[in-house]
Amino acid sequence: MKVELIAELSGHAAPVYVIQADGESLYSAGSERILASWSIRLNEANPFSVKAESGIYCFSISESFLILGCSSGNVHVIDLEAKKEIKNLKVHKKGVYSIELIVEKDLLITGGGDGIVNFFKLSSLEFIRSIKISSLKIRTFLFDKTHEFLYVGCGEGMVRIFELDYFNETNSFRASKESVNEIIKHPSKPLLITTGKDGHIHFWKEDTLEKIRSIAAHNMTIYKLAISPDNKLAASVSRDKSIKLWEVDSFDILKKIDRRTDKGHTHSVNDVSWISKNEFFSAGDDRIIRRWKIEE
Repeated sequence: MKVELIAELSGHAAPVYVIQADGESLYSAGSERILASWSIRLNEANPFSVKAESGIYCFSISESFLILGCSSGNVHVIDLEAKKEIKNLKVHKKGVYSIELIVEKDLLITGGGDGIVNFFKLSSLEFIRSIKISSLKIRTFLFDKTHEFLYVGCGEGMVRIFELDYFNETNSFRASKESVNEIIKHPSKPLLITTGKDGHIHFWKEDTLEKIRSIAAHNMTIYKLAISPDNKLAASVSRDKSIKLWEVDSFDILKKIDRRTDKGHTHSVNDVSWISKNEFFSAGDDRIIRRWKIEE
């Protein structure tokens, strides 16, 4: 497999923690407190940006809102049409590491470094409930639309499962000895996939939560695992400064992207966002957002 670096987007003055493509724009944010917007067509900065009071650990985009989770524990809600902040929710005592928007259930869910999960009505931003489920960080969420479960990945290596009518915990399992940073569903098999600080990709039967496979994928923490839009490829990014591409059906490795071979990142790679079946962006501690194209 051949992968070409086709653009480098520079402008951030500090590590970039999170990126997300949305239609014609790519949004990026990190420790410098700025959320930036980039034109995917032009590979250059858009005039729109948002400044928070502290570093931005995560964000999520709906049709109307841009919601930022910050290192201060605050959640900022930005009206995208008016381009102004409409709410500043002071919801966590430590940083906000995960945000989930579930439009079908009218829910905004936040997870913090204080081990707390908070639930709000998405439409009104009205507080519903707060649940303490971990002594460490809440790192990631996955909403299962089929069963209407919420999977929560925790800093001590547990995955906890909640139903969303009464917010009761229905099940849990230990996915790792250390932090669980990502939970996704396999696009064609009844499997859950988890990654985290142990550098492995783990596969679990969705019904019994039995582990069926583990891959020693990276030498250090895996921060993100993302499936391509056509469900054929997966990209993993790691603190070990590399990106790896996988064939989704078998999870055989197809390509390793690093500085030595492909002009990759010089520091930790923190996030990846697909924009088509053969193009994606990556970003990390070296402050550069890189755009990659897979040659077919």
